[in-house]
Amino acid sequence: MEPRTLLLATAVAGVLLAQEPRFTIVKGEVLRVEAGRLHIADRRQHVVVCRVDDGTHFIRQGQRITFNEIEPGNLIEAIVERPAESSCVLHTVYVLARSALPPPDDELLRLLDRQRNLLENWLPRGNLTFAGTIVRVEDSTLVLRTRNGQIQRLRLREDTRYTHQGLPADRSMLQPNLRVFVRAGRDFRGVLEAYQVMAGQILQP
Repeated sequence: MEPRTLLLATAVAGVLLAQEPRFTIVKGEVLRVEAGRLHIADRRQHVVVCRVDDGTHFIRQGQRITFNEIEPGNLIEAIVERPAESSCVLHTVYVLARSALPPPDDELLRLLDRQRNLLENWLPRGNLTFAGTIVRVEDSTLVLRTRNGQIQRLRLREDTRYTHQGLPADRSMLQPNLRVFVRAGRDFRGVLEAYQVMAGQILQP
């Protein structure tokens, strides 16, 4: 091979090796679902926004599901195409059981909780709501009977906010048979927790 040809081949090979791989794996929690996009946070809370196209496949427990069945809080492992620093195209998305990912260590959980507590004053993260009657309070757990008769357990956080008749209150307002409205979400272990508990005339039909 001539020197010039060898030099050109070496340069082309170097460029190809330096390119990003076409496919990679993203594993984490779905933070937000919007039209044609998923916002995904990995264990270090790096957020990537991935686009869905006609070729994207969604799989749970070996069965195909639709994009509409993906919810915030789902743990996923996704094969993504043409990844960029803050965006990517989803190729195949596997929805995992929560036991499929190793739990974050305690120090990471404490750090994430501190960061989340600061952010929630400006941008509340709770994306679930429950209305019903208090059955009992067990230590730091609120046991609620919802309007459809189901029993729901929610962890009471140190910074859970309480409101009664539109005025600030405290945890002592949580008495059996009190009708409440709860704004809630899931922590990084998947535990359902209460962000705000409200009671008063606003709940009356």
